[in-house]
Amino acid sequence: MKLKQITLENFGLFRGRNEIDLNTRTRYGKVKPLVLIGGKNGAGKTTVLESLRLCLYGARALGDRVSSREYDDYLRGRIHRDDSALINPTSASVGLQFDHSQLGERHEYEVTRSWETDGKKISTYLQ
Repeated sequence: MKLKQITLENFGLFRGRNEIDLNTRTRYGKVKPLVLIGGKNGAGKTTVLESLRLCLYGARALGDRVSSREYDDYLRGRIHRDDSALINPTSASVGLQFDHSQLGERHEYEVTRSWETDGKKISTYLQ
């Protein structure tokens, strides 16, 4: 599997829509096969990894013994909050584009997991 792009929308500390390009580059005629994510403490490195795991595994990303209430609380807590904003978002999403090869055939996939809250209830969607 080759990861191509992660899209975060109002997830954790990422406000609005953020696209992270994970395609490898060619420089000076050589392919650079690694993509490194770096930054200072609190910059969002772990949030990017959490989003990837959440997108692919849903509630299983938190472990085998997580109740639906705990999962809903986790999702509610991952919606971006800004105390200085007049209106905070009520929904968030994480998306992943990747290539997967099987028996010599390459297939491109896009998975998006999104959720929204009305204050009490969480509705989740998987595309």
